[in-house]
Amino acid sequence: MHTVRTRLAVGLAAALGLALAWAAPAAAGNGTEVQHGYVFSEYYEDDACSTEPNVTTYTVKTFHETFRPRADGSWTYHYLAVVTYATDYVSPAMEDVTGRLTEDVMYLLTPGQTFVHTGTFKDFYGDVKIHERGHFTLVDGVPRVEWDASVIDCG
Repeated sequence: MHTVRTRLAVGLAAALGLALAWAAPAAAGNGTEVQHGYVFSEYYEDDACSTEPNVTTYTVKTFHETFRPRADGSWTYHYLAVVTYATDYVSPAMEDVTGRLTEDVMYLLTPGQTFVHTGTFKDFYGDVKIHERGHFTLVDGVPRVEWDASVIDCG
């Protein structure tokens, strides 16, 4: 929904992925966690199709994450989130909107220390539709594949 937030999240996700690449082999635990109904709000100065400030309240319908370490030192981490939200614009002239987003992210570390991150983000609110996808591969500390695609249709 919020392009700045999404771009920041992609950068943070890459940084988190790099941190996980070194920490994951030592991490205890192996499994899956599922959460439903988590609610939180965020203030934004603007959004993808407006310069108007707003407060958005998110309801996480489903958050599913799985971490799987392997005997060879490699691991995978995957999460999927399905979220609905209500955006309340500060300006009374702006109509409030509701929407739904999904995010699907995967991290992989191979035995040869190749790190892979992929992500897909889709958001639909009012007439606005946002689709983002990205891929990042790091081999021996050197970026080998890096791309992202973003389409924002403000209706």
